Amino acid sequence: MKNSDEQNARMESERALQQVIFAIMADNMELFKQFQDNPSFKKWLSDLVFNMTYEPQGKKQGAKKTINYSDYQAPASKVAEETAPYGTDKK
Repeated sequence: MKNSDEQNARMESERALQQVIFAIMADNMELFKQFQDNPSFKKWLSDLVFNMTYEPQGKKQGAKKTINYSDYQAPASKVAEETAPYGTDKK
């Protein structure tokens, strides 16, 4: 990453992630909506991307990283409206 200290690297990582989210929002509005409207999802995704890409100075490049995202709680699934009664007689 361009900036070497962790705080600047995190800010750069979050900016890059937001650019990617905006770029794919036309293809996946649900991902964009979750990223914009769900702070816990945004934090989880930001932390995941940062932890996968940030390498502190002095650390061996390519070393294994442990990522803990088990504390993320996915939002409840949205249920669609009842199926329209196609083929029924309307009077």
